[in-house]
Formats: sequence, C-alpha cells, structure tokens
Amino acid sequence: FSGEAIAKSRRLAHAQQPLVTVDWRCADATRFAEPSSYDLAMLVYLQLPAPQRRLAIRAAWESLRPGGVLLVIAHHSDNLAAGVGRPQDTAVLDTQDDVVADLTAAGAHYTTQRAERVERPIEGQDRAALETLVRVTKA
Repeated sequence: FSGEAIAKSRRLAHAQQPLVTVDWRCADATRFAEPSSYDLAMLVYLQLPAPQRRLAIRAAWESLRPGGVLLVIAHHSDNLAAGVGRPQDTAVLDTQDDVVADLTAAGAHYTTQRAERVERPIEGQDRAALETLVRVTKA
C-alpha cells in the first residue's frame, strides 16, 4: 500500500544481523489475494475507513497459512482526546475491539495473543500516543 514504507522497512531489515529475509509486497491491501501463502501478515498504521479496514483485515487473514500470525498496529480512536499525533479523522481510527469484531465477522478461527490499547511514548511530548495492538494466530 505504501512504497515509502516498504523502502524504509527494507533498509531496516538489511541492517539486521543476522540478515532478515522478507518477501516485501506493495499492493492494494483491500484486494490482496494470495490465500494460505504466508506465516505473517502485518497491517501497520493502515488507517482506513471501517468498510475498507474490514476488507484489508479479511485479505490479510486469508493470506495466512494455518498457524500464521496477523499483527495489526493502528492509531487508537482514544488518541484524539487522550493521546498525541495523527490522524485527526475519526473515520480512520479504530480500537482493538473493532479489529477483533472484523475477524469474527469474517469467520476467522484464531487464538488471541494480544488485543489491547497500548501507549507509545513520544519524545518531547508530555503524553503518549495511544495505539491499537492486535496479535492473533490462525487456527
């Protein structure tokens, strides 16, 4: 979805020792279709309105092999009132409950490792950014 994010991720991965090998893909997250192909799918700060978020979560979920992990990190809807940072559009903010509900609505069978609101400290700020964190494993 973001060529810039892929480029940054490649630089970070190449700096790791031992070397990290990743199959990077830049595609429309709402239409990605490679069923049962991956061990890990990450939706990181993919801030979409609810209908598109549901499509992206379903596509990411369906791309996982059994035992694969879905990791979702996003700006939490509480961030507007109690946190710092962007975006300011409530239509693209969510909660861990929204993500879990999207998985359930998609008929996903999973084990939850984490589904919570977390704080991310921001240098130079007196309060943290509030983030949605969901990590589930496909049954």
